[in-house]
Amino acid sequence: GRPDNVQSDGEDVSDIWLGASRPRQKPLYWEWLFRVWGDEYLPPMLAIRDGQWKLLVNHDGSKAELYDIPRDCAEEHDVAEAHPEIVKELTGRLVAWQQSLPPNAARDKAIANKQPVDAPRTPAKAKSTPGKPAQDRAAIFKAKDTNRDGTLSLQEYLHRFPDEAEGRRRFPTFDTNKDGVLSEEEFVTMGKKR
Repeated sequence: GRPDNVQSDGEDVSDIWLGASRPRQKPLYWEWLFRVWGDEYLPPMLAIRDGQWKLLVNHDGSKAELYDIPRDCAEEHDVAEAHPEIVKELTGRLVAWQQSLPPNAARDKAIANKQPVDAPRTPAKAKSTPGKPAQDRAAIFKAKDTNRDGTLSLQEYLHRFPDEAEGRRRFPTFDTNKDGVLSEEEFVTMGKKR
């Protein structure tokens, strides 16, 4: 059990596990202090999901990205400029939550450098051919394709992926033909057309 003086900040979702369907009672908060393996995308390091909205911001409240998840589950359309009042409210709650977390050396380093702890020291070089994906994604695909069938199942894609929820979110956005597996091209281009 937990000590009497400790309040739980979680939410009992046992009814959902038993088949009930209901909206969340509390927002979800998270913090990225490290990059997603093999990904050059460096999103803002804090996020909150409350109702229909998902907001990402840096620790100082900068670089806000707001998504209307029911209308844009792939997070392709940042609507922060159209909803400044929602950005302001969610940013305040998100920054307050982050400041309530225990001290963390990795967080201090990420805040000081304004990027994840393991981000490259220099920005990635511009690709020589516009639209050409990073060369190592093909090698990553081959390493993940453990059954050597030329496609990645969700299980193969998530293998050694540090953030399973983020991996599950990305997988369908890469799967452009919606066949439930990723071809090498879908993985290498991250679902974008060449």
